[in-house]
Amino acid sequence: MKKRKIVFFMPLFWIGLLLQNIGLIFRNELPDFAYGFLQGLSFVFIVAGFLFMCWCLRKRINPITLKEWESRQ
Repeated sequence: MKKRKIVFFMPLFWIGLLLQNIGLIFRNELPDFAYGFLQGLSFVFIVAGFLFMCWCLRKRINPITLKEWESRQ
């Protein structure tokens, strides 16, 4: 697996969480369109990161370091 995937997908996940929190903190100050846009964008980023983590777990790869797990027998 290329290291580019982790550089792309893991920050997306964290940016999605950050956008969600920013939207919740400034919920009353933001116009409805901006609030909805932040929530939608954060949802897309979180789902993309979550799917990448699920793919890594299915391949038995640590999504943080991209190294294969040792099997415990």
